[in-house]
Formats: sequence, C-alpha cells, structure tokens
Amino acid sequence: MSFRNVRSKPRGKAGIALRAIAVTTALVGASVFATASPASASEGSCRGPFWGWFQQNVCVVADMGGKDTAGRSQWVGSVEGNQGSYDDPNTKVEIWGDGFYYSGYGAIKQNVNKWVHDGTNICAAETEPSGWRQISCIAIHVP
Repeated sequence: MSFRNVRSKPRGKAGIALRAIAVTTALVGASVFATASPASASEGSCRGPFWGWFQQNVCVVADMGGKDTAGRSQWVGSVEGNQGSYDDPNTKVEIWGDGFYYSGYGAIKQNVNKWVHDGTNICAAETEPSGWRQISCIAIHVP
C-alpha cells in the first residue's frame, strides 16, 4: 500500500481566490462580533437632597440600546428628566447629551434615537423658581 503526498491547499488562481474568500469571511465575521451589543436597558441617575421642604432633586433616565465598539458609541432611545418623587409644574427641567437638548416644566421625556459618543454624558437639570439648580448625569462608556 502506498500513500501519496496530498496537499490541502489548492494551487494557482483557484487557490488564491479560495484563500481571499476565507480571509474576507473571517474579517466580516470578526467585525460582526466586535460590534455585537447587549439588549437594551434603562439606566438612571438621581441627585438629592431628597428631603426638606422644597424636595430638591433631579433624575435622568435613558433607554440604552446596543454599543458600537468599533465606532465607540452607544445607542440612546428615549431620555427622561424628572424631579424624582416630587414634580413641581413650575420647575424647569432640561435634558441634554451628545447632540441633543430639550427643556420643559415638571417632567419631560423625549425620543432621542441616536448614537452618542464614548466619554460624553446624558444629563438632566432642574431649576427651581427660586433659582436653585441641580444636575444629574449618566456617563457613556464604550470599552
């Protein structure tokens, strides 16, 4: 019984084409996995004090989507700014972040629907009629 030396790699133009297809497939597959993202979730941050006669406080809540690690950005659906347990309709509330700004009174919620960059913040502020102002932020971090 004799065995021949069998090469596993095709030669010539066909071999080059097959190797190019394999490398392209590997690169595309790697980029899909690199930008894979977790399911959406709400994140929030509040700042007090939550006591006292004026009940000064501010909260920001954002519905976050996936992370784009290649582009170092985070998808943001909606953002809400409120006064925690006490919503005074005379208190100005603002929400802002990477490329958006909204304001209103009491509590506000806006559909932002955009990618925000790593290293930025999503914030909410409240300004009481007396001038008292507080700010709360969520830091955007994309590894």
